[in-house]
Amino acid sequence: MFLIFLSMAGKAGAAQDFVVLGNEGVWVRQGSTILSGDVGANQASIGPYLNGEQEMTIGHDVVVQTSNSRIFGDTVRLKSGSQIQNIVVNTLLGPGQILGTMTTPVRLPLVFEMPPVPSVHPGSQDIDIPAGGALTLQAGRYGRLKARPGAIVTLSGGLYHFQEWDIREDAQVLATKAVEIRVKGQIDTRRHTVVGPAPDAATLTAADILIIGIGINGTTGAIDGTPEAVKFGEGSTVRAKVYAPNGLLRFRAESRATGAFVGKWVRMGNHSRIALEGGFGLGQGGNTLPLAKAGPDQTVHVGMNVQLDGADSTDVDGNLLTYRWTILSQPAGSNASLSDITSIMPTLVIDIPGVYTLQLIVNDGTVDSDPDTVTITTINSPPVAGAGQDQTVFVTQSVLLSGRDSHDVDGDALSFHWSFVSIPGGSGATLSNPTSSTPDFLVDLAGTYHVQLIVNDGQEDSPPDMVLINTHNSKPVAHAGQDQTVPV
Repeated sequence: MFLIFLSMAGKAGAAQDFVVLGNEGVWVRQGSTILSGDVGANQASIGPYLNGEQEMTIGHDVVVQTSNSRIFGDTVRLKSGSQIQNIVVNTLLGPGQILGTMTTPVRLPLVFEMPPVPSVHPGSQDIDIPAGGALTLQAGRYGRLKARPGAIVTLSGGLYHFQEWDIREDAQVLATKAVEIRVKGQIDTRRHTVVGPAPDAATLTAADILIIGIGINGTTGAIDGTPEAVKFGEGSTVRAKVYAPNGLLRFRAESRATGAFVGKWVRMGNHSRIALEGGFGLGQGGNTLPLAKAGPDQTVHVGMNVQLDGADSTDVDGNLLTYRWTILSQPAGSNASLSDITSIMPTLVIDIPGVYTLQLIVNDGTVDSDPDTVTITTINSPPVAGAGQDQTVFVTQSVLLSGRDSHDVDGDALSFHWSFVSIPGGSGATLSNPTSSTPDFLVDLAGTYHVQLIVNDGQEDSPPDMVLINTHNSKPVAHAGQDQTVPV
């Protein structure tokens, strides 16, 4: 039986067709119904345990409905009144009924690599939605999300980072498009909360909503620490894939859990209904599409070497990813190209102003991800003034200045402003046209003339540039006076 499981899984390193998988333990409490999917405790443990002294506890009157569903664990206790279909186990305890087959031994761990734990980078903006209020959040980085009783939070699709969740009774967190939600701290929802697709998002399923709670139990991570890493309150309805790698994933009583639920420990409350949808491996040896993340949009100056970042791309099956970047669009005349289209973090030099759109697709060795795009937009760069070369001239000579070396990397038209910073004492020199690119002036006294040029591109001034005009020593002119006629 277990060998069949491995061959169906296809890749031993990925969690396949588990509706519930606890890395160290699982407790499905009394009266619950497992509608579909497998339930597994991934590895043997020396404790502490969620219940008793076993990794897996199937509570009183728990029923597994689907004939091909299996219970996996090192030591499993089936409490009175429980009815399961098939079990793969080393040590079986309790009086519960097995309707299908029992296979022993079980080879552990069931899954050699749990789903990867991505990085999470919350923002500083806390969100607090009043009771009965509603708010739509775009993808991005946020602090604490607090939804007061009856509030509705709509997620418009994409990648979300949060510090923590505090979702009060009767509140809803709904997605209109596929989302990945990463929470650094704890996820706490109260009674009768709803998390899943929005009612009008008819094509979305649990496979489109991934929630990863990185937090631990309480402050120490102990199995009984509170608050739990991820908790859904009594009577909650959750349709998603939920992953709590570092703590307890807990559903309170009367919950409706559709999707796949993986944690360090998993506890399903009394009279819960649990159904597999999508799963972390699509079940029966399927392969989950990898998820491409092309990184945040950027705003840069022309001439900058921009680094892209696909490091947040993930594959829930734990497969090694390859990367394929493409420039979808760039400004007319741009020659920008990617340094390495297969790199996780390629670079490109922004050569002219405008908008650059780049696409990332990742592949897990089997299938491509959906594309993700990132936009690079240029901002104005200050122009550069070029006041020309220093000159040395004779007194009374007219000097022609030239600002024609001034330039603007964005290609904007420039205006000119020339001024004297200093002139010799007593000089009356003036510029012929201080707003021309090529003004002139008459050198009327010996000495040094400091002339400054500032250019403007219509948005901002350049730093000043200076040119020095020095005078040559002029030859003296002898004047012997008028010719004279004198008597001898």
